[in-house]
Amino acid sequence: MIPSALAPRSPYPQWVREKAVQEHKRGKRVRRISEELGVPRTTLGRWIRTFKTKEARIAAAMRAILVACRQKAAEARETLAELVGRASRALGFKAKCKLVSSRTNVLLCYAKSEGHVTWSVPLL
Repeated sequence: MIPSALAPRSPYPQWVREKAVQEHKRGKRVRRISEELGVPRTTLGRWIRTFKTKEARIAAAMRAILVACRQKAAEARETLAELVGRASRALGFKAKCKLVSSRTNVLLCYAKSEGHVTWSVPLL
């Protein structure tokens, strides 16, 4: 899923942007995606570049978060799942599903509150 930060002021719905980026990640050429969705190639290229940039930053932040959380868990003799559960309760977050993005957002909030990550890092 594309972070909602990619969505401001676009005349195209979020599902179109997500589909375009996912199709490109699966190996489909930009020209073909452009024809299928009716989106200019330059626009698709911008979406793909933006997603790659944000994806790299989010991945780096997640690696840092996981390292910090594992260290905290080791110090507290907790498993990572227990730590996420504790962070969820502390933050008042009740996951309505078990999607990775939901758990990731809990970790991001926890890491932000612990000072491991700046508040400017976006949630997924």
